Amino acid sequence: MESFKDKVRLRLIFGKFPVIKAEHGQWGTKFSISLPHGITLQADANIPTDVQVGDLLTLYTEVLADALPGAAPIQ
Repeated sequence: MESFKDKVRLRLIFGKFPVIKAEHGQWGTKFSISLPHGITLQADANIPTDVQVGDLLTLYTEVLADALPGAAPIQ
């Protein structure tokens, strides 16, 4: 198993994008966001949510990176 002792987690934020479609059902929420260049991202959350058309959602990912010696952890 890999040790995460000398690793930090970085959050890479791609941007905030508008919700263009939201369907709410008993078993969850399906919604779509509009990305640049005519791309649409669709998600199906299997729990009820408060996502509404017009909301801005942040699209991001987290990655592990090597810690710099003596650098404070990034939270």
